[in-house]
Amino acid sequence: MQRPGFSAVDKRTASHHRPIELRSQGHTYSHRTMLTATFLVIWKLLLPLLLVVAVIDWLTASNDRRVRILRRTGLTQQQIATRLNLSVYRVRKALAQ
Repeated sequence: MQRPGFSAVDKRTASHHRPIELRSQGHTYSHRTMLTATFLVIWKLLLPLLLVVAVIDWLTASNDRRVRILRRTGLTQQQIATRLNLSVYRVRKALAQ
């Protein structure tokens, strides 16, 4: 299937393993170039968006969820209580649920 503005150029039959080239306004683009461009778009746009979503998720998380996350990272109940400004009893209660 061809997109408008691009023309598929492949003089050989489908049995050969020559990549199909796309031409637009005199430029030739190979599959590798298009794949590299796709990865760059993902890296530059989607990865920062994912980081923003992760920060918003952390900022809006409940104390119980933060306690569970910090416990999974290996912190003790005392360290979690100090970091989140909670009592050790409150941390213990959140972990018991």
